[in-house]
Amino acid sequence: MLLCGFQHLCMCLTFQYKQT
Repeated sequence: MLLCGFQHLCMCLTFQYKQT
């Protein structure tokens, strides 16, 4: 569960970084 949340957060951060 924690790993899934961490993975989701990583994806979110990467998406935001790419959009910036």
